[in-house]
Amino acid sequence: QLAKLLLLDAKAVQHKRGLVCTVRVLRGCVRKGQPMLSSHTHRAHDIHEVGVFDPELRAVDELREGHVGYVCVAMKAGSGEFMAGSMLERVDDARRAGAGAPPPSMKQSTKSTAVTTTSGDNNNNTADEVPFVGVFCGIFPLPGENHHSFQNAVDKLVANEPSVHARPESSQALGLGMRLGFQGPLHKEIFMSRLQQEHGVEVICTAATVPCRISWGGDKVATVASAEQFRSTVDVAEREVSTRS
Repeated sequence: QLAKLLLLDAKAVQHKRGLVCTVRVLRGCVRKGQPMLSSHTHRAHDIHEVGVFDPELRAVDELREGHVGYVCVAMKAGSGEFMAGSMLERVDDARRAGAGAPPPSMKQSTKSTAVTTTSGDNNNNTADEVPFVGVFCGIFPLPGENHHSFQNAVDKLVANEPSVHARPESSQALGLGMRLGFQGPLHKEIFMSRLQQEHGVEVICTAATVPCRISWGGDKVATVASAEQFRSTVDVAEREVSTRS
């Protein structure tokens, strides 16, 4: 039978590779080392460990149809690769059966929560889909704080918040941090409170910004979410407009 898993939840666990995903086996069986295809990203991810909750994490040889357990999947917290309700299928099985694409209901859900961003660079356009966000802000650890602890705390929260978009960011003044996208100001405040209360991490948070869309030349559109992106996009637009004129 074709191996197929339903992803229910995910979290980052210390000393575990990738994300620890709570799954239900819909059919077939899953074992360590099997490559699985995600219906959300259409990418293959290796299974590093298979186990059950006993009540702590306990590794087993395999999970069979009907079992609920966990799998350690080669996904990175905050990358948007995990989506609750999506599927994992055996790579070979999915390709032979023509699977790998999410069902119609999942396609509709994914499409409604995504924004396509297009940016111009050397007259080449690149598009990237990101989770829908209403506001962006940058967060950075306090001076002298351990960056690894900061990163680990953010990863754990983002792993359980599919609606939060996260990516690394660097600042000349504040150093390495994360740029986070939230559905709104209240969502941002709740996330920051959890970060402090659950993980004891205090951060420097930049002012919230909203994504805006810039169009030029009649057919070029770009969605920007930061002052740096705005300046670079405007520079590209001005060069292209001046070249045409």
